[in-house]
Amino acid sequence: MIDPQPSVFEAAKQHFLQGLEAHKAGNLDAAERAYREALVLTPDRPSILGNLGLLLMQAQRFAEAEVILRKKVGVENASVESLLALGSCQMALGKSADALSSFERVLIDEPHNTVAMFHRGNLLYEQGNPAAAAECFERLLRLAPNHLDALNNRVGALAALGRHSEALACAQKALALAPAHPQTLCNHGNVLAELGRYPAALASFDKALQADADYFEALSNRGGVLLKLGRPVDAGNSLRAALSIRPDHVQSITNLARVYLVTRNVADALTIINRVLAMQPVDAEQADARVIRGNALLAQGRPSEALADFDQALVLKPDDADVLNSRCDALLLLDQPQELIRGYERLLS
Repeated sequence: MIDPQPSVFEAAKQHFLQGLEAHKAGNLDAAERAYREALVLTPDRPSILGNLGLLLMQAQRFAEAEVILRKKVGVENASVESLLALGSCQMALGKSADALSSFERVLIDEPHNTVAMFHRGNLLYEQGNPAAAAECFERLLRLAPNHLDALNNRVGALAALGRHSEALACAQKALALAPAHPQTLCNHGNVLAELGRYPAALASFDKALQADADYFEALSNRGGVLLKLGRPVDAGNSLRAALSIRPDHVQSITNLARVYLVTRNVADALTIINRVLAMQPVDAEQADARVIRGNALLAQGRPSEALADFDQALVLKPDDADVLNSRCDALLLLDQPQELIRGYERLLS
């Protein structure tokens, strides 16, 4: 990078300082103008590129920010600061592979950088690699044992791996640090629910809601636990409260459809489960929705349509016992004895 002439440098410096003052005062438009005027005079000045990039991120103009921050990375030969900013910008854009690469470049230069390590763990989990995510959070926690967010996110990674005892121990450590933290309480409840300890899970969700009455995950998962505990009316109230916050949350709608089935509101169950299927959810969610719709159709005396739903569910979840059992119920109503025998044989196998 060639330094500009003194007069040009001084003019650029004045624009930059004006930009800083406007930026500190919250006048982003004036700050952006000043930064860009400075860049016209000194196009490769890292400080100006960095401040403009951060301003654009503040304004949620992430695509423009990424262009500026990439330029800063090139000018500075990939400094840690610039790579962290670039990675954060790429996460905001949903460019998880690029963001992961940025944070991994940070860790090459600074293997103990906990910010990069934390974001790397989150991205690995989002990309469907909970084993690598758990290992990343474990490394971070060896450096910063009381990092609450890392503890909470490690709980989710361990639970996804089926390592529920370890997940529970991690959740309890997080609770010891933050006993009234909604996410921490909710994570604790989630692990307890996965272990089948529903009353204890409900207590954790209730505590989370005492801390934050509108905490979506606690409302939604509390509804699922209440359903397991045979309290469908209370479950429905919790799920409807969750859906008032996130109306298109597939799991909450699916569980509310289960509530309607249990309480014999079959028409309502069909109406909302059709909403789920219209969203074209992922395979496991679609299979659950097909089973619920099939059971609702059975309750309406429509076994042929129900059988079609159960068959589609089996394509998505082959040899699932609940699906096979419901399919046998449909075959019994359709008076198909040979197919029914084969269905029971498949179920018993």
